[in-house]
Amino acid sequence: MEKDKNGCQREQIKILVLGGTGFIGGAITRYLLGRGGDVLAVSSKDCDLLDEAQTQSYFSSLQEDYVVVFTSGVVRQKDGGRHILYKNINMVKNFCEAVDPTRIKSVIYLSTCDVYGRPPEIITEQTLPHPTNYYGIGKLTGEYLLEAAMTNVPVTILRLPGIYGGNNRQNTIAVLLDQLRQKGHVRVYGDGSDRRDYVYVEDVCRVVETFIGTPYKGVVNVATGQSLTINEIIHILGRLLNQPPEIEYVHREQAGPQDLVFDNRLLTSLMPKDFSFTPLEEGAKIYIYIEAE
Repeated sequence: MEKDKNGCQREQIKILVLGGTGFIGGAITRYLLGRGGDVLAVSSKDCDLLDEAQTQSYFSSLQEDYVVVFTSGVVRQKDGGRHILYKNINMVKNFCEAVDPTRIKSVIYLSTCDVYGRPPEIITEQTLPHPTNYYGIGKLTGEYLLEAAMTNVPVTILRLPGIYGGNNRQNTIAVLLDQLRQKGHVRVYGDGSDRRDYVYVEDVCRVVETFIGTPYKGVVNVATGQSLTINEIIHILGRLLNQPPEIEYVHREQAGPQDLVFDNRLLTSLMPKDFSFTPLEEGAKIYIYIEAE
């Protein structure tokens, strides 16, 4: 049994983490298990969401009611191929067609801030989507599919910016740390003035835990609300490594600023009062500590 935010006992419910062995899904699984959750990490080996028949068979075999944390997906890639679009849409489509909505308590869908493109204004949940790559288009379509299929189920759509932490080495913070450590310099496209908002992966876990306990129907941007320029981020990492960075600026085709700046007041209003995001400097320290072990 677990307690709600008022301290009352409530029955513990099964949590399915789709994509539960990936970077973010694995972190969520480990975090919730550590908090005593009844969690089942579902990988593509257990249920390949791209296989319609296998998805139907898997979900028809479930005997309990459950919460779904949907982290499955093909991540954004440099080639930006259309296969990303098709696969991310088909995963959600097959899921929606396979499940019995009456067995689902709520769905938490991990989407992306790529659905916004690069709007010139501060981003809120009311900012109109304008995706400019196949990854963003696929994730936005997944949002619409879930909302249409789960009309009587709370669907919480979490739009994430860049996430870092854990053992993942493919995110921007890890790549910059590796470049600084190995070469002493980094390459930056543009002049480094673009602003970004990076979120530590365990903060995402705490956000997900909150919405499991208190479902919310709608879109929530998961961002610290404290965007930093690329130059500022590089200098923070350089200080942590005690290595003044040498920055090589490379011309890019896109003109003008490519900022991502968020108003996160909706998120903070829904989180516990004692919740706060991990500052980048602290999160990067943990990264460096993990590598040193």
